[in-house]
Amino acid sequence: MAIETRVLKFYETTLRDGEQTPGVNYFPAEKLAIAQALAAMGFDTLDCGFPISSPGEFEAVRLIASSIEDAEVCAIGRAYKQDIDAAWEAVKIAVRPAIQPFISISPLHRELKLGKTREEVLEMARTAVAHARTYTENVDFALEDTTRTEHDFILEVCEALVKEGVRFITLCDTVGFALPWEFGKLVAEVRQEFPTLRIS
Repeated sequence: MAIETRVLKFYETTLRDGEQTPGVNYFPAEKLAIAQALAAMGFDTLDCGFPISSPGEFEAVRLIASSIEDAEVCAIGRAYKQDIDAAWEAVKIAVRPAIQPFISISPLHRELKLGKTREEVLEMARTAVAHARTYTENVDFALEDTTRTEHDFILEVCEALVKEGVRFITLCDTVGFALPWEFGKLVAEVRQEFPTLRIS
């Protein structure tokens, strides 16, 4: 009888998401020291920052990318060409570079944050992955505010991104809307539709 092997990968976000904590601001040298410690601990991927957000952030991500060899170095960006270009410019010197575009997909965010329809958001997500993959195969995608999104639209976006060759998709409970078992159910439903998709 064959035994199924599951591989867990650790995607570490202290350098970006952790820095959103009120009162926390890292200098580039501090970010590098943290990145080196995280890589030494064996994390697979380091989410190092949002390069287009400021020149300082760009330089910090590039510093990490030039220094880390034992982990994948990832930069995020919105689903806009200029964000993806900046993310790639910051990480392209890494031994193992990666890019993770993101977009808000919930009705509330589509209307009030983006001013876009479902169809427009879907096309932005698809185009972002296609553009990022012109730089690297290591392209992941984050669906912001997933837990307040229509179930059919979550699956529609996932299907489009899988067709574009996305490596994994992050399902985000951006505002803490879902209870743990609800989030588990969502992951299970996406997994059922896309058995080979890596989910974060």
